[in-house]
Amino acid sequence: MSKGSSSSGQTQPQAASSSSSSDPSQAAGPSTSSPAPTAPKTPPASTAPPQPDPELTLHGFVDEAGKPTQASAPADTKPTFTDKVKRKFEDDKTAVTDLVTVTSPLKDVTEAIKKVKLGNNDSSQSSDNATPDTRQLSLSDLSGVPQDLVTIFNELAEWTTIAGPFLKIGLGVVQEILKIRQEVKDNKDACDQYMKKVMRIFREFALAAKASGCPILPGSASALLLEPAIQDLRSFHAQIEEYFGWSTIKRTLRRGEIKKKLDGLNKDMDALVIRVGTQASIAMLLRSDAETVKAHAGAQPQTILASSSALSSEASNASATPQAVSIDAAATDIAAAAVATSNEPADTNAPTSRDLLNIARPGLQRVGAAVQEEINRRSSLDGDGAPSDLNQQSKATSRRPVYAMTPEESAQLEQMQDQLRRLYSRGGDGDDLTGIFDDEDTAEGDDEPGYNPGQTALELLKDVCDPVTSSRKEILSQLNRLCKTLRDLALFERAVEVATLLTALCRRKLSDGDYPRDRTNLGSALLSLSACFAQVARLDEADATSSEALPIFQDMARLEPKAYNPMVAKALRIRAVHHARMGRLDEALLCTQQSIDIYRSLRLNNPDSHKADISAALLNHSLYLSRAGRHEEALVSIEECVQIRKVLFQARPAVHEESLAIALLNYSIQLSDAGKHEEALSAVEECVSICRALHQMRPVAHEAGLARALLNHSIQLSDAGKEEQALAAIEECVAIFRMLHQARPAVYEANLAVALLNHSNRLREAGKHEQALAASQESLTICRALHQARPAAYELDLARALVNFSNRLSDVGKHAEALAAMDEGVKMYRALHRARPAAHEVELARALINYSNQLRDAGRHEEALSATEESVRTCRALHQARPAAHEASLALALNNYSLRLSQAGRHQEALAAIEESVQMFTALHQARPAAYEADLAAALLNYSNRLIDAGKHAEALAAIEESVKMRRALHQARPAAYEADLARALINYSNQLHDAGRHEEALAAIEEGVKIYRTLREARPMAYEANLALALLNHSPQLSKSGKHAEALAAIEEAVKMYRTLHEARPVAYEKDLACSLLVQSSRLREAGKYQEALATAEECVKMYRALHEARPEAFNADLAGALLNLSNRLGEAGKDAEALEAAEEGIKMYRALHQARPAAHEADLARGLLIYSTPLRKTGKHNEALTTTHECVKMYRVLYRARPASYEADLAWALHDYSVQLSLACRHQEAKQAIEHSLKLYRQLNNSRPETFVQLLRQAAQNRTWIFGRAWSSQTT
Repeated sequence: MSKGSSSSGQTQPQAASSSSSSDPSQAAGPSTSSPAPTAPKTPPASTAPPQPDPELTLHGFVDEAGKPTQASAPADTKPTFTDKVKRKFEDDKTAVTDLVTVTSPLKDVTEAIKKVKLGNNDSSQSSDNATPDTRQLSLSDLSGVPQDLVTIFNELAEWTTIAGPFLKIGLGVVQEILKIRQEVKDNKDACDQYMKKVMRIFREFALAAKASGCPILPGSASALLLEPAIQDLRSFHAQIEEYFGWSTIKRTLRRGEIKKKLDGLNKDMDALVIRVGTQASIAMLLRSDAETVKAHAGAQPQTILASSSALSSEASNASATPQAVSIDAAATDIAAAAVATSNEPADTNAPTSRDLLNIARPGLQRVGAAVQEEINRRSSLDGDGAPSDLNQQSKATSRRPVYAMTPEESAQLEQMQDQLRRLYSRGGDGDDLTGIFDDEDTAEGDDEPGYNPGQTALELLKDVCDPVTSSRKEILSQLNRLCKTLRDLALFERAVEVATLLTALCRRKLSDGDYPRDRTNLGSALLSLSACFAQVARLDEADATSSEALPIFQDMARLEPKAYNPMVAKALRIRAVHHARMGRLDEALLCTQQSIDIYRSLRLNNPDSHKADISAALLNHSLYLSRAGRHEEALVSIEECVQIRKVLFQARPAVHEESLAIALLNYSIQLSDAGKHEEALSAVEECVSICRALHQMRPVAHEAGLARALLNHSIQLSDAGKEEQALAAIEECVAIFRMLHQARPAVYEANLAVALLNHSNRLREAGKHEQALAASQESLTICRALHQARPAAYELDLARALVNFSNRLSDVGKHAEALAAMDEGVKMYRALHRARPAAHEVELARALINYSNQLRDAGRHEEALSATEESVRTCRALHQARPAAHEASLALALNNYSLRLSQAGRHQEALAAIEESVQMFTALHQARPAAYEADLAAALLNYSNRLIDAGKHAEALAAIEESVKMRRALHQARPAAYEADLARALINYSNQLHDAGRHEEALAAIEEGVKIYRTLREARPMAYEANLALALLNHSPQLSKSGKHAEALAAIEEAVKMYRTLHEARPVAYEKDLACSLLVQSSRLREAGKYQEALATAEECVKMYRALHEARPEAFNADLAGALLNLSNRLGEAGKDAEALEAAEEGIKMYRALHQARPAAHEADLARGLLIYSTPLRKTGKHNEALTTTHECVKMYRVLYRARPASYEADLAWALHDYSVQLSLACRHQEAKQAIEHSLKLYRQLNNSRPETFVQLLRQAAQNRTWIFGRAWSSQTT
């Protein structure tokens, strides 16, 4: 509806309401109802207040499976494990009872197998999705790839289940390389040749696995042989991706590097082919590996079937005593192979020890070279141990020098081969090796001050290779420590090689004899290998190895629960990590709960035991509970974890510093989610302080930890309103993750995506919209690739990235693309919410707020209202359950809901909603001013608009003044971030000032707003075209009322031109805005004497409003009424009095209905309409009706004037002027003289304050006074 008044009797629109979007810089679209609001600052995600741009916590950050510390195994006795099983179960039935008592969550695995129900629960679905269908590994969509490559690739893709996890990993990397092979230009043929050789080697192993019925187990001798091929392939993929990102010139100059690399790789493959030999020899190796499976299957071979694929249907509802986990598909294949070969005689042609040593040699050479290279790299850092520049450090990482082994080191390797030969020899003397984790205290000592991982690694290599300083009883523990040290050096690929060798040694040792310690060693080695695989993002192999390890410990625990239940608990904890990373949250929760229950049982008699272990399980359990939407339980779990770790830290700071930092970081997230923001910030600041100290001592080892801490610190700082510090923190975080991703893309891809998404949010808060869009787009690209590979694990990440990207697109004016991205994101959120309502309720509600704004921009108003209503319902339920955590969410949802209701014409509901929102934001602002100042300012702006709709102008002015004051303060502190918000508030403020009769202030405010928007539009035309058009639309009436008619016409013509362009591109979104601008243009054209153009414009305006009104009557009743009355004026000026009367009658009828429903809101509109209506009545000879109508108009204006003199002085003056003329014509001369005298008095007062506006009207009133008094005198003399 129209606001304000016009001396010429025309309606004049003012700025429109816009949504309080979760993206504050969204353009406000004009309407004729109320000024344009803005949105509150987007609050950070995963940390309490709701937000449209959800922040992400890092996948698996709290997962500490990479550093398992097993309990020492008891001393061995000579009888074999199989003998012990038989005797124990025959003679001592109480062992089973003891096991069940101590480890109540653990049921017999065989029973669990019988209970498995696949396909009818969320867990099984997630599991299926987590393991990519081999049919997805297809080259059919890649152009230019040679057909023979396609053929062998697709053939191998059918064998991934048969051959083992290595094949799926390898084929996935091959596919990624072939997608960008065209970028290597002249080296394409060499690249294709290399791919063929790799896949032929894969084919040999796959055929051998198929023929022998034995899949290739991770950590077997076969896997050890294959590992160099896998690592070379992954390394080449990383290099070619880096090459792909270079400029054309750089690629041309360095093309020779790719050729040299390919030549070396092809030679390596040729050498590997020679080492591999025939399929028959591979098959023998596979059967030899299978014997180790038989050995640890023992008397119950089915117990190798570990939990990986799914849980029973009861799993998702498990209580504190969950059921046993179920079958793992990969382990099923392994067990089947073991059973199939169990009756075959021993293979007398098994590979010799020399064959196996040849397998081990290349990997050890690479380890030695890599350690020395890392030492050389670290020596290039500054003397204080920190890199002088992150980019410099990144280059140092990516350009490590090639290191050749010295003769002395080669001799040491030969000596090690002698050691390994004895270990690999069949039918040895049966001496038992020291348990891998017997040196637990020594391993922990590695974290003490002065620990040098590079030097330690070289010493371990030397000790392992030196028969004088090493014994067979120490080699396994030395290899285990070497593996840990390599991880500390961030040489994760090399750690995989050592862990693979360690596991292969343990497998071979177990096949020589059947001793408990050998089983313990193999289980521990498998868990170590699993952690190493996880650190290089080889999740399928990580999952397979941990699932093989778990039943080993479960079987041991059946005999000696007190000794081996700690190992079962640790294996469960590690299994949980892999379940979670593969999207199987129910299974992860079940495993962590089982692990915690076991540790609690063990601590009953010894409270000081297993503190570190249970704290790790509690931390992971907290994370998974939070992801499942069980936030109160998550907070309780992480609080217990932090308490335990603080005790450990006080006792041994150097050992437990890093683990305390991890706990504090996750504690901060949980506190924020619970609405305890000050405590959350304090916790994360303590975490960052620890991480910086660790990073300063050992930069490379603690880079990732520091980056993760900085990411979450940035979120908390932003939430506290410290945006500059938040941006600095996330920029440091992104720089670190870029460097880490450059060195190891697969491992840090997800981390970089998360950091970029949060960087996008912080850049947007700083007003750097183009940079924010670029960061969001990069994050989305990474998330799409991750989701394509592992849908279940990365569906939530992709949904978040899509919503974020949509908001950034909207910021820069790309609305169609924004809506498409939002559609996709909301669809994914709905699917996630259907599967796990509690876990995804909050984020779906936030997404719906953003979706509502996008739908509104597209003109889909009913859908926009529906989306907002759904969001409010969800947020109310969440707020009812957890008020502190969800107060901001509900306030934001109500703010947006109020806008949608207002646009639907439901003004009373809109006012109620925004009042509730303002009340909540006021309380939040009082508690935390910096964090909620922008939100409260936005809510007050919208509140002001709704108060105007209700006719409460004084309250509306007070609200907008408070909002402008806040936005000026925000703008002063951070101009770029709050420039658009201030401009939007100034437009609304200008209209309110005008209504209050403070015209000079009103003009100054609108001119400041226009100036800001012009500057913003120059920098970003697409993003601010609509905003500037809106400002000009509102500027024009203010200029007109100041007597600056030429400038007023120029302003509205510029606005109309912009809106026509916008409307042409997006008709539905800008039809209302264009109609509104045409209405104002019609009035300005009339003032310029361009009556024909004014009439044509008015007719076009009415036509557009009729179409809008037909689609949404309630929303456009007032707009159409105002447009019809404006058209009536233009028709009357053209002499078309009958048509003018018809238009006016239709308009008045609509205004009367509106006024009857909401008198206060539409009193001024009806009064103004009556004044216009009286003119065509008089011109068509209906003088009595005209006089009655004008009398009603004057009566209404007198009431309005008494309430708000400054606002309605000019309107009353004009109404009295017109009324006096009609009274005179009716020969009611005395009343006519009184009316014109009152009008003149008012005009004199107005002219004193604003002569440029009212001097002409004063003269006209004076002339009419003379005429009226003349008629009165004539009538008396007559």
